[in-house]
Amino acid sequence: MSVPMHAGAIARAVLITGAASGIGAETARRIAAPDTAFVLHTRARREALEAVASELAQAGSRSICVTGDLADPDTAPALARAAQDEYGRLDQVVSAAGYARRGALADTGADDLEAAWRAMTLGTFALAKTTMPLVAQSPWPRFVAVSSFGAAHYPENGLFMASAAAKAGLESLIRTLACEHAARGIPVNAVAPGYTEKDGGHSSLSRDAWEAIKADIPMRRLGRREEVAGLIAFLLGPLGGYITGQVLHVDGGLTL
Repeated sequence: MSVPMHAGAIARAVLITGAASGIGAETARRIAAPDTAFVLHTRARREALEAVASELAQAGSRSICVTGDLADPDTAPALARAAQDEYGRLDQVVSAAGYARRGALADTGADDLEAAWRAMTLGTFALAKTTMPLVAQSPWPRFVAVSSFGAAHYPENGLFMASAAAKAGLESLIRTLACEHAARGIPVNAVAPGYTEKDGGHSSLSRDAWEAIKADIPMRRLGRREEVAGLIAFLLGPLGGYITGQVLHVDGGLTL
C-alpha cells in the first residue's frame, strides 16, 4: 500500500518495525510531516498498519506497508529493498517490534528462549545488517531500538526470562553498533520503556496486579506510550546527533 504524499522533497525516509500499534505507531505519529516518508512494518496486522498509514497521510506523510516476521531471514532484506525501491534512500530506523513473555525458569522452555532471541535480538541484528549500508549514506542517519526494563529489573514476582534475555542481547548489540559507527557520525541508541499503558487499555493482569506493579514504581504510575515515543522522536531529531551508545530508560524510576 502506498499513501499519496503532498508535493515536496523528502528530508528523511524512516523505517519503523512494529508500527501497527503501541510505541512504534506512536513514534510514527510524532514525527509525521510532509517531508518525512515511512516504511511501516508489522508481523501480521496489515489492517491496523494501513490504518496508521492513513493517519500519517493526514500529516502529509507518504507510507508503504510491509508485513513479515523478523525471525524470518527474508524479512529484513525485504524492508531495506522496500525503502530503496520506493524512496531511493533510507535515513533512519526504529526497531520497535517485540513482545514481553512473562515467566521464570520453570515456566520457560528452550523454544521460548529461542523464539524471543530470533524475534528481537537476531531480528534487530538482521535489520542493522541490511539497513546500515543505506543509513550510512544519509545526511541525517539514526538507528534506535526499543528494549525493555526487563533487561535491567528483576522483580521476584514478575520475571520475563526469555524476553529479558533477548533484550539484554539487543542492548549489547546496540552498544557494539554504536561503537562501530560513531566515527561515521551515525548515532545508535536504545530506549527501554518501563511498564507502559497498552492500546485500548487491554491487559491480562488483574486490577490488583497492576496496583501492585504501580506500587513498585517510584513515580507510582504506568508510563504512556507518547512519553516513550517522545524520547525516540528526540533521538531521531536534529538535536539527537551527539547521543550514541546509550540505553535510555523511560520507566518512572523503576530501574533506580
